[in-house]
Amino acid sequence: MSHLVPGAAQTQRLIRACAAVGEAAGKKLSAEGRDVLNVTFADQRFVLPQLLAAFGLALDAENTGDASRAEQLRTFIRQTAPHCGPLAMSTSDFSDNAEAHPPLVSPVSNALARTQQLGSAYPTQRAKTIRPRAHLPIPARLTAGNFLGASTVEPVH
Repeated sequence: MSHLVPGAAQTQRLIRACAAVGEAAGKKLSAEGRDVLNVTFADQRFVLPQLLAAFGLALDAENTGDASRAEQLRTFIRQTAPHCGPLAMSTSDFSDNAEAHPPLVSPVSNALARTQQLGSAYPTQRAKTIRPRAHLPIPARLTAGNFLGASTVEPVH
């Protein structure tokens, strides 16, 4: 992704943070992943990536035996996003045994579960297709010659 695209750096950081959270959940967080999570958590301009990084760092702190740091990060998560139950999960919640851990209950997860139970009760809506109007002429002031600095530009008829 080009650095000239607005938001490209933030998007790249978010993608790297998502990968690092996956590493932390799998108890295989690399030093580079830890650095990405620390930088993302320190950036207070964007709350969602900061929450994601806090979650990954809490998992990592738990994996390395730093229970007080994990609790500090989880306190931050609970204060910032109190209705997001999955961010309160610990590494022990990521096991193959689903019966060992009851599902987390929160308003968001309840709403999602209710929607899945209703199935097709909600009608689906097709997106509107937008087609360019090829028959409209391009004004002379918007032609390529104008942008390239040509001294004379022929109007398009």
